[in-house]
Amino acid sequence: VDPNVTTLSVVDGNGIGPVVTVMEGGDNAYVIEGLRITGGRTQTHAAIQCHQSQLTLSHCLINGHQAIVPSGDILGFVDSQVTLEHCIVTGNRTGADGQLFGQRLGTLTISHSIIWNNRSKLLDTLNEVIPEIQYSVVEGVWSGIEVFNVDPLFAEEGGWDDNHTPNEDDDIWWEGDYHLQSQAGRYDQIDRIWERDNVTSPCIDAGNPILPWLYEPVPHGDRINIGLYGGTSQASLSLESF
Repeated sequence: VDPNVTTLSVVDGNGIGPVVTVMEGGDNAYVIEGLRITGGRTQTHAAIQCHQSQLTLSHCLINGHQAIVPSGDILGFVDSQVTLEHCIVTGNRTGADGQLFGQRLGTLTISHSIIWNNRSKLLDTLNEVIPEIQYSVVEGVWSGIEVFNVDPLFAEEGGWDDNHTPNEDDDIWWEGDYHLQSQAGRYDQIDRIWERDNVTSPCIDAGNPILPWLYEPVPHGDRINIGLYGGTSQASLSLESF
């Protein structure tokens, strides 16, 4: 959220996982903010493992992870209270029975986030933990307050390069640009200029109307954006003020 920081700091597992582990934090509340967490590859909990802890992930990009057993997960939360806010979780892969969120006990709250284009189930529907989701884009059918199943229209989605082989073990993740497309203007992270697109993301001006939006640049619709850059100086611009 610091306007002087133009790119995310990167924590790269380089083919090993979990990339981030939070264990038995007790009453301590941990916050991970403003990071791109990528490159995790393991049997399970490829990106993040959280056990008996309180964890908030804020303005984080979680992508390019692989769980390499059929039932593995990307984010493993056990007996923990976990909150995702203004995060993007995309481009992660599990086996046929794998889950994006391997939640066991505890709570999971997701707000103002985008869960899109992952090759996995979101969550085991037989699990006793039902996530609370609001003001978010989630691929597939999921209930909550203002939860949409709609293409967020990123500036450029990342993806997997098959490295000219049929074996996924040597696939290479290439990074995208997760600013939201906007006809009014969005920040170009390479040239560090504002560019206009031919379409406008449905995530713009889609957040909770009671939350502050003053850090977002003008023009805006007096309502915070969903996604990684919502509520920051790099939030995509809105047509509503035109």
